[in-house]
Amino acid sequence: MVEKVHTADVSSIRTELDQALSTLDIALLEAGRSVATVREQVAQVVELAERSRELEAAMSRAREQLSVSFENGGAAPPLRAVPSLGPIEEIEAPVLEPEAQVDLDSDKIDTGAVGTPEPKETAPMPAPSPSAKMSRCLRLAVGSKSGNLDLKEVDSSVNENPSVIDVALLDYDGRQATLKLWINDAADPDGVSDALLTSLRNHLGKGDTKLSIELEEDSSA
Repeated sequence: MVEKVHTADVSSIRTELDQALSTLDIALLEAGRSVATVREQVAQVVELAERSRELEAAMSRAREQLSVSFENGGAAPPLRAVPSLGPIEEIEAPVLEPEAQVDLDSDKIDTGAVGTPEPKETAPMPAPSPSAKMSRCLRLAVGSKSGNLDLKEVDSSVNENPSVIDVALLDYDGRQATLKLWINDAADPDGVSDALLTSLRNHLGKGDTKLSIELEEDSSA
């Protein structure tokens, strides 16, 4: 009887021990998975930090290159070219009527067969154009008080005005620029100047910009 009770206790203890070991194995397996997940996340964080450092270094190099380019008088962004004058219309010469034919075998000219040619109407000659055409222009002087002048912002601000027909860059030294603006003949120069000053201050900053606009007449050959 004692042996049967002892065998039952041992069997029960062994069963509980197997269950405990199984539970421990499951817990260790889950812990291993959690550790692997954490390691992957740590690796991603490290990679992201390295990329961030590389991006910051690239941006720093780009800023240095831009600063050196402007200080050395780098090339200005392309502006629209001044249009050339159109071709001069050619005047069509009037066609002359053929002269009366002469019979070489006869001593007389047959004037009856050939009538007097009627004068042909020709188009009136156009009035001569003047040698030079006057057009209104604005001379814009813009400068930066604290740093390099952004010509792209200047060009964008000027081209926003519909009365500006063409733009030409006359002078640029990195911090100051002089531009020549051709405006529409129907536009009010004072109104265009006020609109340009407002737009330039909005683009470049009110306290960091020096602006001046003068009206002048341009003679194009």
